[in-house]
Amino acid sequence: MTSRPWIVSVLIFGSLLWGCLPGVAESLKVGTNVFEPFVFVDEISEKPVGYSIELWDRIETELEIGESEFVVFDSVADVLEAVESGEVDAAIAGITITAQREQTIDFSHGYYETGLRILVLDRPINPIQIFSSYLFSSTTLQAFAVVFGAALVSAHLLWFFERRLNPEMFPKRYFPGIWEAFWWSFVTATTVGYGDKCPQSVIGRAIAIVWMMAAIFVFAYFTATIASLEMRSRIEGPNDLYQHRIGAIEGTTSASYLRSRPIQLVEFTTREAAYQALKQQKIRAVVSDAPTLLYRAKRDPDFRVVGRLFAKQQYGIAFPESSPYRERINRILLKLKEEGELEALENRWFLNESEL
Repeated sequence: MTSRPWIVSVLIFGSLLWGCLPGVAESLKVGTNVFEPFVFVDEISEKPVGYSIELWDRIETELEIGESEFVVFDSVADVLEAVESGEVDAAIAGITITAQREQTIDFSHGYYETGLRILVLDRPINPIQIFSSYLFSSTTLQAFAVVFGAALVSAHLLWFFERRLNPEMFPKRYFPGIWEAFWWSFVTATTVGYGDKCPQSVIGRAIAIVWMMAAIFVFAYFTATIASLEMRSRIEGPNDLYQHRIGAIEGTTSASYLRSRPIQLVEFTTREAAYQALKQQKIRAVVSDAPTLLYRAKRDPDFRVVGRLFAKQQYGIAFPESSPYRERINRILLKLKEEGELEALENRWFLNESEL
């Protein structure tokens, strides 16, 4: 047979062209990070598994490409950096779609809707820590200032009118006299009333009557303020976070949410570090994505999730800008949703996680 060099050339060129077309590449490099229950690392195979990984397997089948190479990163921030730099072709875990992230990378349609929730200790808090938080809070100090300020004003008024007519009980000298008048003012307001000090002048007794009436309202304010502290010490929702140290994972949407509010934010590099800080009562709560907090609370009796879902968000697949795979994967996600595949996938992975 005579050789046909041009046929060989066409075959070689066709092979190269076919290999370069989107969707027929041998495999994609996909970034992910541990985000239970969406992504786990199997202890035996050391490969990622979970809801998001199985979803990607479905997408991979529809794309008709080879088995993807998963690259596991330590944090969401590292995953997003790898996507932006083009180190990976895509990334999937529990990556929230945000306007800020969309400025540097692209996202698929959302495939899972969720939001933030709050994780707290499900056991008694150290009473010394509670007492110290009450005692040194700005609210308590303000209440003390009101009580002592009012008592000091009444003490000055009484001493001014009693110092000449009643110098035995209220000395004429300022500091000894004010001290005795303050003592009288305080024991009168608290209804202790030892009776060792009492005004004798008409004006002094009038001041005493006014002060006794006013003290009812002053101490009612003090009591109500302290009672409100006990209520605010319990975290039941996002509005209860403002008086406490709250933990979040750096580089996540929960950290961004807390940073934009007057909250004492403590950022951690890993979720495990945040959970340990909560157990050691270094922080009062952890704010993060609802699925991962519910998953942890169901498996650790020290924790419970409180409050309703807030700051709702959607998870999506991240791509480098202008990725040739984004539109194709969007169509696949829509197809999986319309055919009920996404719902079936959720039911299989979260069947026992009814709160998710």
